[in-house]
Amino acid sequence: MSQADLSQADLSQADLSPADLSPADLSPADLSPADLSGLRIAIANWRDPWHPQAGGAERYAWEMARGLTQAGAEVHFLTARAPGQVRRQMRDGIEIVRLGDRFTVYPMILSWLLARRRSFDVVLDCQNGIPFFTPWAMPRRVPVVCVMHHVHDAQFGVHFPPVVAGVLVPGLVVMALIVIPYFNINIEAEGLFLKDRKRRLLIFYVAAAALSVFLLVFDVYVALVPTLIVAGFMVLAAQSSPQSTSAFRRYLAGRPLSYWIMTWFLFELAVLTAVGTFFRGPGWSWVLPWRS
Repeated sequence: MSQADLSQADLSQADLSPADLSPADLSPADLSPADLSGLRIAIANWRDPWHPQAGGAERYAWEMARGLTQAGAEVHFLTARAPGQVRRQMRDGIEIVRLGDRFTVYPMILSWLLARRRSFDVVLDCQNGIPFFTPWAMPRRVPVVCVMHHVHDAQFGVHFPPVVAGVLVPGLVVMALIVIPYFNINIEAEGLFLKDRKRRLLIFYVAAAALSVFLLVFDVYVALVPTLIVAGFMVLAAQSSPQSTSAFRRYLAGRPLSYWIMTWFLFELAVLTAVGTFFRGPGWSWVLPWRS
């Protein structure tokens, strides 16, 4: 039996790895990349390999871009811009588009894609702590692949108390990963409280009260405020109908569950990011950014 006929299990038993196979042992199908000619791909990544703070995740994303380009695809690499970097650049046949800094890069890339939402066939959304939420900007027909190079399990503990870093933030991320694939599909669904209103309202009150008590017990006021604000809008939606005289209340009445979950998630994300960046000092103490 030749090495090319060995299965992965056989390779393990024979103490061989795929790297031990020479090109002569592989078939042309194994050696030839897929033909991606004409495919337009956008890759959203926090930084590029030439960013002063770039690391392995940036190199990994760039190698993906190079591989896709070599297979014939037209690749645009969307990323943040460090001081001194040009806004647009061509490298290895890939167009680099640099937008915003470490935090504003997220809304700016989303806005850039929204303005060009029919210009791409595939999007690779590289999650570096949080994804770019590119499904919001792209048509339903465009597949979005979320690339997770690593998990930020300990990073949030540097900026937030343990209950936020270990419970709330991971919970929000998991919830987003569950809801995002269905967001565009369900965005036209019926309003949350338009059917079986009493039962759904009761479930909502219980869930909102339980979450609020949890945040109060652990003194996570920074997450409690956005939760109460979104809950207030949901109560208003429950008291509204598609026949309301107010256009705003008609809009709220027609929002489905996925809309409310993602709104709460984004609100929490924005507040936690702003607080962790500008208002947190050593030991999670509050600081004012305009004071040294």
